[in-house]
Amino acid sequence: MIRTIEILPEITNERTIYRAICGSVQTTGLTPGQALDSTLQKLSASEDTIVILQRFSSDDLFTER
Repeated sequence: MIRTIEILPEITNERTIYRAICGSVQTTGLTPGQALDSTLQKLSASEDTIVILQRFSSDDLFTER
């Protein structure tokens, strides 16, 4: 079984933090890497993991419109 960890940005008090979610485990950090590291420490190392970092901004292929 492959675990999925989703990392989402959250704006609180004019600053962005990142929340990593894997099933019932949720952690936060000042960077996506901090949130991911905190989550991985709480999970067993016996399974493979897929990490998804979703960016909510425009890029070369998708504009804000």
